[in-house]
Amino acid sequence: MYKKQTSRIAMQSQNWIADSVVRLLETYSFQEITVTQICQEAQLVRKTFYRNFETKEDVLHYILDHLFESFQGKIDIYTMEPFEIFTHYYEYWAEKKQLLTYLHRDDLFYILTKKYIEYADSIRLHFLFMKGDINKQTGLEPYVVHFIAGGMVAILEHWLELDFKESIATLTSLTETLLLSASSYLNPPSL
Repeated sequence: MYKKQTSRIAMQSQNWIADSVVRLLETYSFQEITVTQICQEAQLVRKTFYRNFETKEDVLHYILDHLFESFQGKIDIYTMEPFEIFTHYYEYWAEKKQLLTYLHRDDLFYILTKKYIEYADSIRLHFLFMKGDINKQTGLEPYVVHFIAGGMVAILEHWLELDFKESIATLTSLTETLLLSASSYLNPPSL
């Protein structure tokens, strides 16, 4: 777990450490990277690293948290239509292709899935339930969150494997169709 810092200096140290990990990923697999290398690259002492992070994996969580927060800051999930949200989602991750490549190369996409679940759950998949009656929830919503998170990340990973061959519009349409199917399951028509 990493520490949520509030001081400007500590936040800057976290950013330098995160940037160092990304730079090191250009040359090394994540498994090969050591805390010593990270500190040397960031030009910080180990004590600073451990004041901010417990493990090097925590740095990945920090990086992905910032990416998800950045994405959420760029959209207004409560006023946008699902099609717009998914379009922005794929555009956003297309810009992060290099990081996605490193995660894929090092079999770390599971961390992206975990983060997606955390963030999808935190907004309670508002866009999924927009057109349905929220009072009709089935109690199975956590399964749906995991299903959607896994599906969204799997689509993203496959898109990366195909070097982003499919258009964003095609993936957006596919995603909307799949998620609206899940929404109809959670919000069955009234009899």
